[in-house]
Amino acid sequence: MNGFKHLRQVVAKLDFQPHNIKRFLDERGRYDVDLAQDFPLYISLFRFKAHHFTSGPTWHERLELFLTLDDLGPFKMGEQTLNLKAGDLVVVDNMQVHHVLDHPDLDSRVIVVSFLPELVCNLGSAPDDYAYLVPFLSSTSETKRILSYHEQEASGVYSAIARLLQIHFNERERPYWRAGCKASLLELLFQLARHFHQNEIMRSEFLRQQERSQKFTRLLEFVSQHYPEKIGIQKAAEMCALSQSRFVKLFRQTTGTTFVNYLNHVRLSKAHQLLRETNFSIAEIAHLVGFSDQSYFDRRFKEYFQQTPRDFRKSL
Repeated sequence: MNGFKHLRQVVAKLDFQPHNIKRFLDERGRYDVDLAQDFPLYISLFRFKAHHFTSGPTWHERLELFLTLDDLGPFKMGEQTLNLKAGDLVVVDNMQVHHVLDHPDLDSRVIVVSFLPELVCNLGSAPDDYAYLVPFLSSTSETKRILSYHEQEASGVYSAIARLLQIHFNERERPYWRAGCKASLLELLFQLARHFHQNEIMRSEFLRQQERSQKFTRLLEFVSQHYPEKIGIQKAAEMCALSQSRFVKLFRQTTGTTFVNYLNHVRLSKAHQLLRETNFSIAEIAHLVGFSDQSYFDRRFKEYFQQTPRDFRKSL
């Protein structure tokens, strides 16, 4: 049986919840959930519907796989905008800001599998165990972050996900539930590693990438509270104790976007919320989130959400 067809049969029996993750987000857009220390695996079944999901950029330490069961549309990850179709699996660059973009036709079910690296390998693991992390290692090409329906390993990936979901949601009370989940996860990661093998780099580089993200913690907290203010590159670099040139390079390497684009991510996300939840005029909202030029605000908003602020508000 076609792997995707089998997967859709499996999920037909499962409950997809509206995407509402506000309670898990902190002021920096960090998406945090409680993971069992001895078994850090988290699986979510979400439904994204136009104007009815938690919008705005997020990031997290967990490794994440994002699989669309229906056409989704634009998905922003760093500076890339991916147009996701049914069956597309994205290996999320977790430390880059990423989010689904709202649009009038949005109605899609999504499977999200996330876990911590130590679930599959740790300091005591055999060297070959790090092959399971190959799909998550740094890449600048969007094609190397997506496995699509028509690709060779796709059917095996869908079958592994179907088995993982069957065990995770239906066999929790049975013996060896964790062993079954881990075996299915490893099979899934093995299939993905075969597809993404050209991205393999040294484990030390993976760890360095994780360490770089810690340099920006204070800055991201500051932006979350002071985003309407003028925050220049020099000030941002000083907050991270870096030279401007080093800051620009490291910030882009870590988040996948420039600092200016990240700041606009935050501002536009807040504007999207204010348009939904308040009666402020569009000009007032533009000013409140830090845009002095409303026409520029309108253009940027449309780039991110495929609608002007006026059209978005009319559609609510």
